[in-house]
Amino acid sequence: GGSSMQVFLVFTELLRGLDSEAEVSIDLLRLALVGPSCCAPSRESAGDTNPPQTPTASLSVGRCCLEVKHIPELYHDAHFDGPWDKPDAVFAFQPGLWGYAAWTPSVERILHQLRTPLVITSYNEEESDDDQGALEDMGLEVACWAPPGWIPELNPCASALPRPGTAGNRPRRDQHWWQCVVTPTAMGQDASNRE
Repeated sequence: GGSSMQVFLVFTELLRGLDSEAEVSIDLLRLALVGPSCCAPSRESAGDTNPPQTPTASLSVGRCCLEVKHIPELYHDAHFDGPWDKPDAVFAFQPGLWGYAAWTPSVERILHQLRTPLVITSYNEEESDDDQGALEDMGLEVACWAPPGWIPELNPCASALPRPGTAGNRPRRDQHWWQCVVTPTAMGQDASNRE
């Protein structure tokens, strides 16, 4: 979470890259930071019965503007309105899908209701494999990792620094591995037909 300025500093390199792309014109990047531990700038912790959404903060690099909103709720419970209601992609940073059944309704909302790609990062190869297994246990088929998705692989944008300690005998590095799952066309059509 962090303050809007902290988020801006984390994503400055991305904004510079988007601002310098000659072929692609991206003027606006919206980041909704969602999760029960997502701290709004004026709050120390989340978990209120009716967590408030923070006002949108806007910052920019060149012509690329970043809008940030904090929503301290589980993704499947979060309310999005206006331009925030249909994301182009959802990123889950080290969610540990393999260890939390509470992820199932959020994954279902992202893939089946929103039909939006879900990018999942993991601390290491083993956790990435565990996350893939958890997704398969949720009913995702092999086709969910087909392009534009991808199977677990080393993340070229991973943190250069290892995290202190290990999980068991597994070394940890932020965003070290990643994968992307999508709703296959057939699954998306089946979901549309059920509505």
